Amino acid sequence: MSRSSQPAASLAAPQVPEAEPLLFSSSSSSTSSSSPTPIMDALSRILDARPSADTMSIVATTVIATLATFYFCRYVLYPKWRRVIPSPLRASLPKEASHAIHDHIYNPDTLPGGRDVATPYGTVRVYEFGNLEGPKVLLVHGISTPCITLAPLARALAARGCRVMAFDLFGRGFTDGVGDLPHDERLYTTNILLALASSPLPWTGQHGFRLIGYSLGGALAASFAASFSSHAPHRGFTNANHLRQQRSGGQRSSTCGLSRRIIQLPPSGMLMSPVDDYSRDGHPHAGFVPAFMSCIRHAPLTDQHPTWAQLGRVMGKGRTAVLLAQGDEIIDCVDYERQGLPLLGGPDAVHWRVLGGTHDFVMTHTGDIAAELDHFWGMKAPEASA
Repeated sequence: MSRSSQPAASLAAPQVPEAEPLLFSSSSSSTSSSSPTPIMDALSRILDARPSADTMSIVATTVIATLATFYFCRYVLYPKWRRVIPSPLRASLPKEASHAIHDHIYNPDTLPGGRDVATPYGTVRVYEFGNLEGPKVLLVHGISTPCITLAPLARALAARGCRVMAFDLFGRGFTDGVGDLPHDERLYTTNILLALASSPLPWTGQHGFRLIGYSLGGALAASFAASFSSHAPHRGFTNANHLRQQRSGGQRSSTCGLSRRIIQLPPSGMLMSPVDDYSRDGHPHAGFVPAFMSCIRHAPLTDQHPTWAQLGRVMGKGRTAVLLAQGDEIIDCVDYERQGLPLLGGPDAVHWRVLGGTHDFVMTHTGDIAAELDHFWGMKAPEASA
């Protein structure tokens, strides 16, 4: 029995222990007996947790409110404007009777020689009048109002035999607004060149021209002069930019200047007081708000010391004058003299004067300004009629 039982036992298949299922653990095999790490435990609790309906409601409300606030602020601070925003001359004036149009303080016939210049940036309103052979003077107005603010001075210069040109900057008066470009010195330099190119007379080259910039126009004229000094052989350029450093909070300040061939009157900034009369009267310009907001962000309103220094180098002695108003509510005359006079070459190189009036002295003290121009440019005031 023992012999027969042995072969049977040898033929039987060996018994293999049944395989146990593999269990995956967050810990290695060597540390399977240890407790989970704090990080993994926290993640596990977060993933396994089921927020309540109140919690989900709070989270959803917070996300929606945050996105709504973001898009609202973006729309308010950086709205999308049209490329060309029609001026009242094309938008609202055609709907009014002719007699009603002329009742406004600023109307298309406020100054003689008006014309509308078609450009890729929209229509630019330009006025040109005076002696065809007289010295040419270009006027650039400020940030808030059209060129009507310079109308009294323009007439005074024409009466002295000058050929005068004035125009409305983009987004002001009867010039179309530009909604898709920053309103900086590059755009307004183009604005100036478009106005000059519209004249049948040569305004650049051998004889050049004189430039008067008021408020923002002074800063724009200084930037223009720094880039195009070769167009005015006599080097008469407006020298008035903003010297104050920009403060946190963002209010920008202004300056004013007057030059031998290109002159600037007061500082750039927001015009107030009597100028409000011009702002209230007339026709609302849909392009004004975009232009004003863009100027605050991009125009040369502060930190223009390098431009003043460059103009001081290219102007030479006796070709620059600066006219300030003693009661100007935008700038500090003492501070501007301290900073600006050395940049322009000192008192021997600059005709620096402080006149009466406030920021709008170009309208309220036109006679004083014209008298300074008579002295500086060698002009004579017209004789008073008997």
